[in-house]
Formats: sequence, structure tokens, C-alpha cells
Amino acid sequence: MPKSASDSPSLAPSRKLDRDMQVPPETQVVIDFDDNRAVSALVGPYGQNLALIERRLGIVVDSRGNHITIAGTRDGCDAARRVLETLYAQAVQGHELAQGDVEGAIRAVIAQGSLFEYDAKTAKSQFETINLRKRPVRARTAAQDSYTRAIKRH
Repeated sequence: MPKSASDSPSLAPSRKLDRDMQVPPETQVVIDFDDNRAVSALVGPYGQNLALIERRLGIVVDSRGNHITIAGTRDGCDAARRVLETLYAQAVQGHELAQGDVEGAIRAVIAQGSLFEYDAKTAKSQFETINLRKRPVRARTAAQDSYTRAIKRH
């Protein structure tokens, strides 16, 4: 019987490290963030947000304090950087990041593609919010934002 995660491959963490990758990464990007609390929200509980980004974009993300390292293809690293910067801007504003926020940011970046240079400062980080009984609900994509604006107009 295995006594620890390192004794059994089924109990070991499923996150791949650079040494586990079949092909060496083409690009490695290191992002340094200023606000440690926002980075903690960005990473998510037990690194769940980073794991989701890894799975969806096919890259490897490692977090050490307020330094996040992205390794993978050039396009994957660029997309992950844009997703992380968008989510970090939301976390700095005090928003709690849920899995849906991460999914929405990934979808927005994939839809945007790499057709033009991305600037996190000019990107729309705050979509329309509707206040419900239990909690406010915020649009996560541009299409949801236009829908919530239409609901408020009528």
C-alpha cells in the first residue's frame, strides 16, 4: 500500500512539470505581479485556476509567490499571459474569481486570437453587473455584457 503521493503514480499530482513534457517548451514567460492577495485569488484554491488554464491552452504554468512562469508554445504562452493579466486586473479590483470567470477569460482570449497586440490596460475588464437577491451577477464575455445591457434598457 502506498504511504504517500510520491509512492504511487495514481496519487501523485497530475500537473506536468517541464521535465515531464515530451517536447521541450518553445517559449517560457515569467510574469511578476505586485499584489500578493490578488495573485492568490488568481491562482485559486489549490491552483485550480492555473490548472484550468493549463488544460485549455495546452501549456504548463508554475506559481512561486507573486511570480508565475508559463512554458509552452509561443501562441499558448501569449494567450495564457493575456488571460492571467485580465484575471489579475479583476482580482485587484476586489472581485472573487470563480471557475466561470476563468473560462470566460480563456474564451475571450481564444476568440480574440493573435490578430493584434493585446494591451491589458485598454481591454475592458469590468462588464455590466446585475444585482440579484443573493449576490451580484457579472457578465463574463462581451456577448453576455451586451445581453445584460439590453435587459437593463428594456
